[in-house]
Order: sequence, then structure tokens, then C-alpha cells
Amino acid sequence: MSDGNNISWKNHLSVHALCDGNLSLETQFALLASHSCSDISENSVLSREIGPVGERIAYLETQASVEQDSLVRLKRYYSLLQIKDLLLMQEVSEKCGLEPIFILYFFSNKGDCEDCEEQGYVLTALSRDYPQLRVYSFDYNLENPALQTLIQINNVENDLPALVINGLPYYGLHNVEDIENILPELTALQTTESEDAATIKR
Repeated sequence: MSDGNNISWKNHLSVHALCDGNLSLETQFALLASHSCSDISENSVLSREIGPVGERIAYLETQASVEQDSLVRLKRYYSLLQIKDLLLMQEVSEKCGLEPIFILYFFSNKGDCEDCEEQGYVLTALSRDYPQLRVYSFDYNLENPALQTLIQINNVENDLPALVINGLPYYGLHNVEDIENILPELTALQTTESEDAATIKR
């Protein structure tokens, strides 16, 4: 089989794999949404899939030989996975009284956002310090109808990096202290957990 046929066959398999993935995602979402609160934690099945897919994208972006079409398809799937998880956790939070805290992060990979990489590091550090914090990262320029709808309903302008916190957009680089000031409930939750841990030790 020629190299051209090999590439075509790989792309064919990749498209079908992502189609199967999208169908599986829809099914998982429906199943989780219909379950009782006792069956769902703040780390849903969808949430556990997000990390590995994001890591795969980060790795592929460093490979010069990666097929760009395949990478874009994977990014679109990743965006859908995050949006579905966001919707699920918002529904579960209302239904079950959970208190996850959401940040939507919009960035650009076009080389036109000098602070986007640093903002990513800040959010990674925050996620490590505050397990209740859920950060959803989106490539602002990715052509994806669901993502563009998310951008529109949150009124996010092309002034990146951009964060959406409690429904409000914030533009430019924000450090850890900035975000803690915007989200005082983060430190409040950490204080509560520390007090609970101290009580258990007594």
C-alpha cells in the first residue's frame, strides 16, 4: 500500500474513532445526568477523560510530523468533552448541592497571545492548590459550533488570555493572587477543609 493510501486509511480510522467517541460521550452524559446524587461525585467519569486527552494534544503539538487535520479533530473532541463536563457538573451541582468552582479559560495558539502560556501555568498551579476548582481551557480560534456558542453566550472578546469566572469575562494575565481575590470562595473552602482536618486529628 502506498504512503498516500496509508495516510488516507489512517485519517479514515481517525474520523471513525472520533465519531465513536462523540457517540460514547453523548451516551455517558445521558447516563450520568440520569443517576442519583449518591452515584455522582465532583470528579465525574467525563472529568477523568479530560486530562489524558489534553495531555495527548499537548504532546502532539510538539511533534513536527503530526497531521494537522487529525490534531484539529482531536482538539474539537476535547472541546466538546469539556463543554459536556461543564454542563454535567452545573446540572449536578444544582441537583446534588455540590460546590465545584468553574473557570473558563480562552487562549490562542496562533502566536498572537504572549501571556497565554503564563496564564496556563497560573491556572495549573491553582488547580493543584484547590482541588474543587475546575478549569476548562479552550482554543478561542478553533472552528467548533459548540465552542463558538459558548464564546457568544459568555460575551468573550478576542482579547486573550481571557477568563470567565462566575459568568463575567476578565482579560489579560491574572496571577494566583488576582484570581483568589476574584474567587474568595477558594480560600474559604481551603480554610474549611483545614478546620475539618484539624477536627479529625483531635
